[in-house]
Amino acid sequence: MARGIAIKKKFNEPEEVMVSALLHDIGKVAMKAKFSQEYGETLWMSEKEGLLIKDAEERMFSTNHAEAGGWLCQKWNFPVNLIEPIAYHHRPTLSKNALFQTEVVHVADNLVRGRGFGFPGDRLVPAVNPEVWEKLSLSQSDLRDLLSDMEDAIQEATDLVT
Repeated sequence: MARGIAIKKKFNEPEEVMVSALLHDIGKVAMKAKFSQEYGETLWMSEKEGLLIKDAEERMFSTNHAEAGGWLCQKWNFPVNLIEPIAYHHRPTLSKNALFQTEVVHVADNLVRGRGFGFPGDRLVPAVNPEVWEKLSLSQSDLRDLLSDMEDAIQEATDLVT
């Protein structure tokens, strides 16, 4: 993974960003578990009105899965370097203590959504925050490498279950 090497050089604990990326939507799981019927209505609203799931959540709950996940991780005493990427993956510029990690999770989330891997709760692909894209200095070549690495990882994961 070409960019994986660059990411590891950028901060001391690359595992933290990987864990944050894996857990970034944990708030969806918690909201669905606690408010099953209402969350089902949220999914329906998102589909019917063409809303991002986070926007439908905000209408239904006055919060969204990122904020809920951040709150939950605080309650579980996760370190701030895990909490902020989870809490701010849709608004990465709000991160104060783990900005780089949050930016990486933000970009990764949008790339995976764009690839159509998994089901995020809607069929939309939000734009990557332009400030983040610029700060990470990702070129078109970097994007091609990222997408190629992502396709390889998806294929490896598919091979594991087939």
